[in-house]
Amino acid sequence: MVTRLLDVAAQRRILSLLVLRDIKLRYSGTVLGYLWTLIEPLSLAAVYWLVFTVIMGARNLGEQPYLLFLLVGMLPWNWFSSAASAGCKSLTAEAKIVRSANVPREIWVVRVVISKMLEFMFAWPIIVLLALLYRHGVHWQIVFVPVAMVLQFAICLGVALILAPLSVLVEDVQRVVRIVLRIGMYLTPIIYGINDVSTRGGSAAKFAALNPFSGIICLYRAGFWPDQEAPLVLFVTSVIAAVLLLVAGLAVFRKLEGPVLKEI
Repeated sequence: MVTRLLDVAAQRRILSLLVLRDIKLRYSGTVLGYLWTLIEPLSLAAVYWLVFTVIMGARNLGEQPYLLFLLVGMLPWNWFSSAASAGCKSLTAEAKIVRSANVPREIWVVRVVISKMLEFMFAWPIIVLLALLYRHGVHWQIVFVPVAMVLQFAICLGVALILAPLSVLVEDVQRVVRIVLRIGMYLTPIIYGINDVSTRGGSAAKFAALNPFSGIICLYRAGFWPDQEAPLVLFVTSVIAAVLLLVAGLAVFRKLEGPVLKEI
């Protein structure tokens, strides 16, 4: 597995060209271009803000300002969701090149995860703008953001490496992934905060402790709301999940590479 990762790293020039091509295709043919990276998450967060704070009157949900709170949680989830969905199609979309190109085939999955990570990073200016508009301070815990990104990258890559070959061999995988991602967003502390779950205790707190994204979302939010009391077990779960999923992803991809090449 280590050898395969080193082989992918050795092809970093090809990988960078593939990522650059994906980014260009993302914005080509659109009038607003890069602005769509800001408009899409902001519009969705605005809808949730309207529903929960204005219509339902849930004033104590999450932290204030709630719109900023939502976006800091939604942007990482969008990265994971889009990486998982694109990972399902990463091999079939480039079937002829995947079969013939003399490069490690993991590179087609890695390129998808990096492309979605860059889109995630491109959307962060809206976080900065909202923080300035709300005059919301940033604390030293903002240094945890790179840590959260490393953990999330490992999780996204592991999941995408599992889904890419499975989607080729089993057509239903993509449909299942769409359903799981929709459910997963509401089971992850994005619309609500980890404190909202912790105060309830019982099964809700236990489930949050098993969700690897609970700790990651808390790391992203720590720089804006340092008073969040996130249990240490959340971060431990995130680290363990990142390692296990990455190892599992590499193993599954290597195991199924032969059958996949016969299928595509």
